[in-house]
Amino acid sequence: APLWCARIVSVGWETPKPLGVGSRLAFETRLMGRTLSQIYEVTVHSPPHKLVMRARDGRFPSETTYTWHETVDGHTRMTLRHVGEPEGPLRFAGPMFETIMRRRYRGDLRLLRSLLEA
Repeated sequence: APLWCARIVSVGWETPKPLGVGSRLAFETRLMGRTLSQIYEVTVHSPPHKLVMRARDGRFPSETTYTWHETVDGHTRMTLRHVGEPEGPLRFAGPMFETIMRRRYRGDLRLLRSLLEA
């Protein structure tokens, strides 16, 4: 994730490998000039089609869902859905966050695509 997602500084294992339901990963991200640390727990692990991770701690509880499916031309389409509700003073900036995050995710996914197609 740090290779293709501009906000993610690092990811570390909190539980033993391999990845599965219950696995916990420590993410360090940069958002609006601040560093946030959150633990994401895998809630759905259904390779090769779906991965869902949920962060309950920190100031931005959220859930991230990745899905993959084969297209009619034999390629793979990945869909990313990130849902969250800022807490505290950040909750008033929700609509602004949505616009910013949507733009950033599009850029991240363009970078990921270019890395995979290189």
